[in-house]
Amino acid sequence: MDVGIGILDLNDYCLQRILHYVDIKGQISFAQTCARFRDVFHVWSRCEYSYVSIVGDVEPRELTLLSLVASSVRKLNIFADDLVSSFNDNYTDKKHHNVVSKFCNLIRSMDCLKSIKLWQVSPHPIVKHILRALRDLPRLRKLYLCIPMRITIDLSRSYRLNLFWTPRDLLRHCRSLCNLRTLHLSDDVSSSNLRDIVKQMPHLKDLSFYIDRSNKWSLFLCHQDTRNHLTRIFDFLASKRRLEVLRIKGEINADNEAKSLANIKTLKSLDCSFANPNFVIYLTELTSLRSLRITSLHGMDISATYLQVIRSCKDLKFLRIFDYNISPNFVSLAGKVLEEIESENTLHLRVHGRHSSHSLKEFKSNALDHKNLLFRSITATELLTLI
Repeated sequence: MDVGIGILDLNDYCLQRILHYVDIKGQISFAQTCARFRDVFHVWSRCEYSYVSIVGDVEPRELTLLSLVASSVRKLNIFADDLVSSFNDNYTDKKHHNVVSKFCNLIRSMDCLKSIKLWQVSPHPIVKHILRALRDLPRLRKLYLCIPMRITIDLSRSYRLNLFWTPRDLLRHCRSLCNLRTLHLSDDVSSSNLRDIVKQMPHLKDLSFYIDRSNKWSLFLCHQDTRNHLTRIFDFLASKRRLEVLRIKGEINADNEAKSLANIKTLKSLDCSFANPNFVIYLTELTSLRSLRITSLHGMDISATYLQVIRSCKDLKFLRIFDYNISPNFVSLAGKVLEEIESENTLHLRVHGRHSSHSLKEFKSNALDHKNLLFRSITATELLTLI
Protein backbone atom coordinates (compact mmCIF):
# COMPACT_ATOMS: atom_id res chain seq x y z
CA MET A 1 0.00 0.00 0.00
CA ASP A 2 1.40 3.39 -1.00
CA VAL A 3 1.71 5.87 1.83
CA GLY A 4 1.56 9.59 0.91
CA ILE A 5 4.14 12.10 2.00
CA GLY A 6 3.28 13.73 5.32
CA ILE A 7 4.38 17.06 6.73
CA LEU A 8 7.12 15.36 8.74
CA ASP A 9 8.68 14.21 5.48
CA LEU A 10 9.16 17.76 4.18
CA ASN A 11 12.59 19.35 4.41
CA ASP A 12 13.28 22.45 6.48
CA TYR A 13 13.05 24.80 3.51
CA CYS A 14 9.51 23.63 2.67
CA LEU A 15 8.43 23.97 6.28
CA GLN A 16 9.75 27.53 6.41
CA ARG A 17 7.86 28.36 3.22
CA ILE A 18 4.67 27.04 4.81
CA LEU A 19 5.21 29.29 7.83
CA HIS A 20 4.91 32.33 5.55
CA TYR A 21 1.23 31.49 4.96
CA VAL A 22 0.32 30.59 8.55
CA ASP A 23 -1.39 33.04 10.93
CA ILE A 24 -0.16 33.81 14.44
CA LYS A 25 -2.13 30.98 16.03
CA GLY A 26 -0.72 28.52 13.50
CA GLN A 27 2.84 29.73 14.05
CA ILE A 28 2.50 29.24 17.81
CA SER A 29 1.13 25.72 17.32
CA PHE A 30 3.92 24.90 14.86
CA ALA A 31 6.63 26.03 17.27
CA GLN A 32 5.14 23.99 20.10
CA THR A 33 4.61 20.76 18.13
CA CYS A 34 7.98 19.04 18.44
CA ALA A 35 11.71 19.67 18.83
CA ARG A 36 12.37 19.65 15.07
CA PHE A 37 9.56 22.11 14.30
CA ARG A 38 10.77 24.33 17.13
CA ASP A 39 14.26 24.45 15.58
CA VAL A 40 12.84 25.18 12.11
CA PHE A 41 10.67 27.95 13.57
CA HIS A 42 13.65 29.45 15.39
CA VAL A 43 15.74 29.64 12.21
CA TRP A 44 12.81 31.09 10.27
CA SER A 45 12.06 33.70 12.96
CA ARG A 46 15.60 35.11 12.75
CA CYS A 47 14.62 36.75 9.47
CA GLU A 48 10.88 37.22 9.90
CA TYR A 49 10.94 38.64 13.43
CA SER A 50 14.24 40.45 13.63
CA TYR A 51 12.21 43.69 13.59
CA VAL A 52 9.13 43.87 15.83
CA SER A 53 6.74 46.77 16.51
CA ILE A 54 4.31 46.67 19.41
CA VAL A 55 1.57 49.07 18.34
CA GLY A 56 -2.23 49.11 18.39
CA ASP A 57 -4.21 46.37 20.11
CA VAL A 58 -1.84 43.76 21.53
CA GLU A 59 -3.61 40.43 21.99
CA PRO A 60 -2.44 37.77 24.48
CA ARG A 61 -1.56 35.41 21.59
CA GLU A 62 0.77 38.06 20.17
CA LEU A 63 2.64 38.16 23.47
CA THR A 64 2.86 34.35 23.36
CA LEU A 65 4.37 34.58 19.89
CA LEU A 66 6.78 37.26 21.11
CA SER A 67 8.00 34.88 23.81
CA LEU A 68 8.81 32.31 21.11
CA VAL A 69 10.74 34.74 18.90
CA ALA A 70 12.37 36.81 21.66
CA SER A 71 15.86 35.50 20.94
CA SER A 72 15.52 36.57 17.27
CA VAL A 73 14.48 40.19 17.85
CA ARG A 74 17.19 42.72 16.97
CA LYS A 75 15.11 45.88 16.61
CA LEU A 76 12.09 46.67 18.77
CA ASN A 77 9.56 49.53 18.70
CA ILE A 78 7.19 49.94 21.65
CA PHE A 79 4.26 52.34 21.86
CA ALA A 80 3.74 52.24 25.60
CA ASP A 81 0.27 53.77 25.58
CA ASP A 82 -1.05 51.06 23.22
CA LEU A 83 0.57 48.36 25.34
CA VAL A 84 -0.93 49.68 28.58
CA SER A 85 -4.36 50.03 26.96
CA SER A 86 -4.21 46.43 25.72
CA PHE A 87 -3.23 45.15 29.15
CA ASN A 88 -6.13 47.03 30.72
CA ASP A 89 -8.59 45.58 28.19
CA ASN A 90 -7.43 41.96 28.35
CA TYR A 91 -6.47 41.48 31.99
CA THR A 92 -8.03 42.21 35.37
CA ASP A 93 -6.41 44.55 37.85
CA LYS A 94 -5.16 41.59 39.89
CA LYS A 95 -3.33 40.11 36.91
CA HIS A 96 -2.10 43.42 35.54
CA HIS A 97 1.09 43.57 37.60
CA ASN A 98 1.90 39.96 36.74
CA VAL A 99 1.46 40.62 33.00
CA VAL A 100 3.75 43.67 33.11
CA SER A 101 6.35 41.60 34.95
CA LYS A 102 6.15 38.81 32.34
CA PHE A 103 6.48 41.33 29.52
CA CYS A 104 9.62 42.80 31.07
CA ASN A 105 11.04 39.30 31.44
CA LEU A 106 10.45 38.88 27.70
CA ILE A 107 12.54 42.01 27.11
CA ARG A 108 15.30 40.59 29.31
CA SER A 109 15.37 37.42 27.21
CA MET A 110 16.09 39.33 23.97
CA ASP A 111 19.81 38.63 23.94
CA CYS A 112 20.20 39.77 20.30
CA LEU A 113 18.40 43.10 20.77
CA LYS A 114 20.50 45.95 19.36
CA SER A 115 18.03 48.82 19.03
CA ILE A 116 14.88 49.87 20.85
CA LYS A 117 12.52 52.83 20.40
CA LEU A 118 10.13 53.86 23.17
CA TRP A 119 7.16 56.17 22.63
CA GLN A 120 4.98 57.40 25.49
CA VAL A 121 2.33 60.13 25.70
CA SER A 122 0.58 59.46 29.00
CA PRO A 123 3.08 58.66 31.79
CA HIS A 124 2.87 55.11 33.12
CA PRO A 125 5.30 53.06 35.25
CA ILE A 126 5.65 50.44 32.51
CA VAL A 127 8.31 52.54 30.73
CA LYS A 128 10.45 52.57 33.86
CA HIS A 129 10.07 48.79 34.12
CA ILE A 130 11.08 48.37 30.47
CA LEU A 131 14.18 50.52 30.94
CA ARG A 132 15.17 48.43 33.95
CA ALA A 133 14.76 45.30 31.84
CA LEU A 134 17.26 46.66 29.30
CA ARG A 135 20.11 46.89 31.79
CA ASP A 136 21.76 43.54 31.20
CA LEU A 137 21.17 43.09 27.47
CA PRO A 138 24.67 42.44 26.08
CA ARG A 139 24.17 43.71 22.50
CA LEU A 140 21.99 46.76 23.04
CA ARG A 141 23.59 49.74 21.31
CA LYS A 142 20.77 52.11 20.32
CA LEU A 143 18.08 53.72 22.44
CA TYR A 144 15.44 56.14 21.10
CA LEU A 145 13.28 57.87 23.71
CA CYS A 146 10.12 59.85 23.04
CA ILE A 147 8.66 60.41 26.48
CA PRO A 148 7.15 63.50 28.15
CA MET A 149 9.16 65.01 30.98
CA ARG A 150 5.97 66.48 32.42
CA ILE A 151 2.30 66.33 31.46
CA THR A 152 -0.39 68.46 33.07
CA ILE A 153 -3.97 67.23 33.06
CA ASP A 154 -6.85 69.52 34.01
CA LEU A 155 -9.34 67.54 36.09
CA SER A 156 -11.64 70.45 36.86
CA ARG A 157 -11.52 74.18 37.43
CA SER A 158 -10.11 73.69 40.91
CA TYR A 159 -7.83 70.69 40.56
CA ARG A 160 -4.87 69.92 38.36
CA LEU A 161 -2.87 66.69 38.23
CA ASN A 162 0.84 66.90 37.40
CA LEU A 163 2.46 63.70 36.16
CA PHE A 164 6.23 63.66 36.05
CA TRP A 165 9.00 61.79 34.32
CA THR A 166 11.82 63.54 36.10
CA PRO A 167 15.37 63.94 34.74
CA ARG A 168 16.49 61.88 37.72
CA ASP A 169 14.32 58.97 36.54
CA LEU A 170 15.82 59.10 33.07
CA LEU A 171 19.35 59.46 34.43
CA ARG A 172 18.92 56.51 36.77
CA HIS A 173 17.91 54.19 33.95
CA CYS A 174 20.53 55.47 31.49
CA ARG A 175 23.21 54.80 34.09
CA SER A 176 22.70 51.07 33.56
CA LEU A 177 22.87 51.33 29.74
CA CYS A 178 26.58 52.04 29.53
CA ASN A 179 27.08 50.05 26.30
CA LEU A 180 24.87 52.31 24.19
CA ARG A 181 26.40 53.65 20.98
CA THR A 182 23.37 55.65 19.77
CA LEU A 183 21.02 57.91 21.71
CA HIS A 184 18.17 59.84 20.05
CA LEU A 185 15.98 62.04 22.25
CA SER A 186 12.71 63.70 21.25
CA ASP A 187 11.72 67.27 22.07
CA ASP A 188 9.91 65.93 25.15
CA VAL A 189 13.26 65.26 26.81
CA SER A 190 14.98 68.36 28.15
CA SER A 191 18.54 68.96 26.98
CA SER A 192 19.32 70.70 30.27
CA ASN A 193 20.20 67.33 31.81
CA LEU A 194 21.82 65.81 28.75
CA ARG A 195 25.41 66.09 29.97
CA ASP A 196 24.61 64.00 33.05
CA ILE A 197 23.01 61.40 30.80
CA VAL A 198 25.88 61.08 28.30
CA LYS A 199 28.33 60.82 31.19
CA GLN A 200 26.92 57.33 31.75
CA MET A 201 27.63 56.28 28.13
CA PRO A 202 31.39 56.01 27.51
CA HIS A 203 30.93 54.36 24.09
CA LEU A 204 28.47 56.92 22.67
CA LYS A 205 29.01 57.58 18.93
CA ASP A 206 25.67 58.91 17.65
CA LEU A 207 23.60 61.56 19.46
CA SER A 208 20.55 63.63 18.55
CA PHE A 209 18.60 65.99 20.79
CA TYR A 210 16.44 69.11 20.90
CA ILE A 211 17.76 72.30 22.47
CA ASP A 212 15.71 73.31 25.48
CA ARG A 213 15.87 77.07 26.09
CA SER A 214 13.18 77.19 28.75
CA ASN A 215 14.28 78.84 31.97
CA LYS A 216 13.21 76.55 34.81
CA TRP A 217 15.20 78.34 37.48
CA SER A 218 14.15 81.52 39.29
CA LEU A 219 17.28 83.56 38.63
CA PHE A 220 17.85 87.23 38.26
CA LEU A 221 18.36 88.28 34.66
CA CYS A 222 22.04 89.08 35.21
CA HIS A 223 22.73 85.51 36.39
CA GLN A 224 20.84 83.55 33.72
CA ASP A 225 23.90 83.14 31.45
CA THR A 226 25.51 80.93 34.10
CA ARG A 227 22.98 78.24 33.13
CA ASN A 228 24.56 77.69 29.70
CA HIS A 229 23.99 73.96 29.56
CA LEU A 230 24.55 73.66 25.80
CA THR A 231 28.15 74.87 26.00
CA ARG A 232 28.81 72.43 28.82
CA ILE A 233 27.37 69.59 26.75
CA PHE A 234 29.59 70.40 23.76
CA ASP A 235 32.68 70.83 25.96
CA PHE A 236 32.06 67.45 27.57
CA LEU A 237 31.56 65.73 24.22
CA ALA A 238 34.75 67.32 22.89
CA SER A 239 36.93 66.30 25.82
CA LYS A 240 35.41 63.05 27.09
CA ARG A 241 33.78 61.33 24.12
CA ARG A 242 34.67 60.39 20.54
CA LEU A 243 31.33 61.34 19.02
CA GLU A 244 30.96 60.76 15.27
CA VAL A 245 27.36 61.74 14.53
CA LEU A 246 25.52 64.73 16.03
CA ARG A 247 22.05 66.05 15.17
CA ILE A 248 20.86 69.19 16.93
CA LYS A 249 17.27 70.42 16.62
CA GLY A 250 16.98 74.09 17.48
CA GLU A 251 19.22 77.07 16.83
CA ILE A 252 22.69 77.61 18.22
CA ASN A 253 22.37 81.27 19.18
CA ALA A 254 25.52 82.17 21.12
CA ASP A 255 29.12 82.58 20.00
CA ASN A 256 30.49 80.43 22.83
CA GLU A 257 28.07 77.63 21.85
CA ALA A 258 29.30 77.66 18.25
CA LYS A 259 32.94 77.66 19.39
CA SER A 260 32.34 74.73 21.74
CA LEU A 261 30.60 72.80 18.95
CA ALA A 262 33.63 73.32 16.72
CA ASN A 263 35.83 71.68 19.37
CA ILE A 264 34.24 68.26 18.77
CA LYS A 265 36.94 67.31 16.28
CA THR A 266 35.88 63.67 15.96
CA LEU A 267 32.58 64.53 14.23
CA LYS A 268 32.01 62.91 10.84
CA SER A 269 28.37 63.88 10.44
CA LEU A 270 26.67 67.04 11.70
CA ASP A 271 23.15 68.48 11.39
CA CYS A 272 22.69 71.91 12.97
CA SER A 273 21.16 75.38 12.65
CA PHE A 274 22.63 78.78 13.53
CA ALA A 275 20.85 81.90 14.72
CA ASN A 276 23.72 84.07 13.50
CA PRO A 277 25.31 83.56 10.06
CA ASN A 278 28.69 84.62 11.50
CA PHE A 279 28.82 81.36 13.47
CA VAL A 280 29.03 79.18 10.34
CA ILE A 281 32.73 79.95 9.90
CA TYR A 282 33.52 77.86 12.99
CA LEU A 283 32.61 74.72 11.04
CA THR A 284 35.91 75.06 9.13
CA GLU A 285 37.57 73.61 12.23
CA LEU A 286 35.69 70.31 11.86
CA THR A 287 38.03 68.90 9.23
CA SER A 288 36.89 65.28 9.69
CA LEU A 289 33.35 65.98 8.49
CA ARG A 290 32.00 63.74 5.73
CA SER A 291 28.37 64.81 5.95
CA LEU A 292 27.03 68.26 6.83
CA ARG A 293 23.45 69.49 7.01
CA ILE A 294 23.23 73.16 7.86
CA THR A 295 20.35 75.62 8.19
CA SER A 296 20.93 79.39 8.15
CA LEU A 297 17.83 81.44 7.33
CA HIS A 298 19.06 85.03 7.35
CA GLY A 299 19.35 87.96 4.97
CA MET A 300 23.14 87.80 4.70
CA ASP A 301 24.80 86.01 1.80
CA ILE A 302 27.50 83.75 3.30
CA SER A 303 28.31 81.74 0.18
CA ALA A 304 32.00 82.56 0.69
CA THR A 305 31.83 80.99 4.16
CA TYR A 306 30.30 77.80 2.78
CA LEU A 307 33.14 77.64 0.25
CA GLN A 308 35.65 77.94 3.10
CA VAL A 309 33.95 75.02 4.83
CA ILE A 310 34.25 72.93 1.66
CA ARG A 311 37.91 73.92 1.34
CA SER A 312 38.69 72.96 4.96
CA CYS A 313 36.65 69.75 5.12
CA LYS A 314 38.42 67.82 2.37
CA ASP A 315 36.65 64.54 3.20
CA LEU A 316 33.19 66.07 2.76
CA LYS A 317 30.95 63.88 0.61
CA PHE A 318 27.48 65.26 1.39
CA LEU A 319 26.46 68.90 1.93
CA ARG A 320 22.88 70.03 2.43
CA ILE A 321 22.31 73.79 2.75
CA PHE A 322 19.00 75.39 3.69
CA ASP A 323 19.67 79.05 2.89
CA TYR A 324 17.57 81.52 0.90
CA ASN A 325 20.61 83.47 -0.34
CA ILE A 326 22.41 80.78 -2.36
CA SER A 327 22.65 81.61 -6.08
CA PRO A 328 23.27 79.15 -8.96
CA ASN A 329 26.78 80.55 -9.28
CA PHE A 330 27.62 78.90 -5.95
CA VAL A 331 27.65 75.49 -7.62
CA SER A 332 30.38 76.54 -10.07
CA LEU A 333 32.45 78.11 -7.29
CA ALA A 334 32.10 74.96 -5.16
CA GLY A 335 33.30 72.85 -8.10
CA LYS A 336 36.36 75.06 -8.51
CA VAL A 337 37.19 74.75 -4.81
CA LEU A 338 37.03 70.96 -5.10
CA GLU A 339 39.44 71.12 -8.03
CA GLU A 340 41.81 73.40 -6.10
CA ILE A 341 42.04 71.06 -3.11
CA GLU A 342 42.25 68.06 -5.47
CA SER A 343 39.41 66.32 -3.71
CA GLU A 344 39.09 62.61 -4.48
CA ASN A 345 35.43 62.56 -3.44
CA THR A 346 32.32 63.48 -5.38
CA LEU A 347 30.45 66.07 -3.33
CA HIS A 348 26.70 65.50 -3.23
CA LEU A 349 25.27 69.00 -2.90
CA ARG A 350 21.68 69.78 -2.00
CA VAL A 351 20.44 73.35 -1.73
CA HIS A 352 17.04 74.68 -0.74
CA GLY A 353 15.86 78.29 -0.95
CA ARG A 354 13.40 80.50 -2.79
CA HIS A 355 14.22 79.25 -6.27
CA SER A 356 12.18 79.27 -9.45
CA SER A 357 12.21 76.45 -11.98
CA HIS A 358 14.59 78.55 -14.11
CA SER A 359 17.12 79.00 -11.29
CA LEU A 360 16.99 75.28 -10.48
CA LYS A 361 17.91 74.56 -14.10
CA GLU A 362 20.87 76.90 -13.69
CA PHE A 363 21.95 75.03 -10.57
CA LYS A 364 21.88 71.72 -12.41
CA SER A 365 23.57 73.01 -15.58
CA ASN A 366 26.41 74.54 -13.55
CA ALA A 367 26.93 71.23 -11.76
CA LEU A 368 27.29 69.38 -15.09
CA ASP A 369 30.51 71.29 -15.75
CA HIS A 370 32.22 69.67 -12.77
CA LYS A 371 32.84 65.91 -12.50
CA ASN A 372 33.55 66.06 -8.77
CA LEU A 373 30.19 67.65 -7.86
CA LEU A 374 26.68 66.18 -8.01
CA PHE A 375 23.78 68.58 -7.46
CA ARG A 376 20.34 67.48 -6.32
CA SER A 377 17.44 69.72 -5.37
CA ILE A 378 16.14 69.03 -1.90
CA THR A 379 13.29 66.52 -1.65
CA ALA A 380 9.89 67.32 -0.15
CA THR A 381 10.49 64.80 2.63
CA GLU A 382 13.74 66.50 3.61
CA LEU A 383 12.08 69.89 3.53
CA LEU A 384 9.34 68.78 5.93
CA THR A 385 12.00 67.75 8.47
CA LEU A 386 13.44 71.27 8.39
CA ILE A 387 10.24 73.25 8.85
